[in-house]
Amino acid sequence: MGSPFHSLGVRIYATHLAVWDQKEVAVKCKFEYFNALVELHKYYLDLLISSESFYLGIVGAVVAYVAKVSLSPWQTRITLVVPAILSSSVSWGYFSGYYKLQELAGWIQSCSKSLELGWAPHSEILAPLSLLFAGIAAFLSIGIGTAFAFPCLIERAKNNVPAPSPSSIGGGS
Repeated sequence: MGSPFHSLGVRIYATHLAVWDQKEVAVKCKFEYFNALVELHKYYLDLLISSESFYLGIVGAVVAYVAKVSLSPWQTRITLVVPAILSSSVSWGYFSGYYKLQELAGWIQSCSKSLELGWAPHSEILAPLSLLFAGIAAFLSIGIGTAFAFPCLIERAKNNVPAPSPSSIGGGS
């Protein structure tokens, strides 16, 4: 995308490493490939953190607006459409990137071993970080979906009115 290291890394990834399995990478890795993989790792780490910050800023602003302003149920639903779609999309995107980030971490570790380097970046944190962010987005998606389905709960929370108990809903005594 904008980074020259990203395009170099993708080119190396696509032309050289995609045809190798990790055993072959351990034999054939050169320092230029390792350096490009490390730069690609840095790029993806930066992309993960900045995209999560951007996502949480948008969703947080819209949800704070809904929580602050008195809206009709219809207006609440319309307002929550964007965060609901965004949360679902972000969750899916982070989940789908998990396996590719695991693969990248494996290549970095294999290449580091083949070059007999004593140090390599902690590339294994990218995949779990992606899962963590996906989980956060999924959790928010469920919460926003609940608020979308039951906008009266937002008004109850604003007015400090407790939710109805199960016995009062069923008509029991």
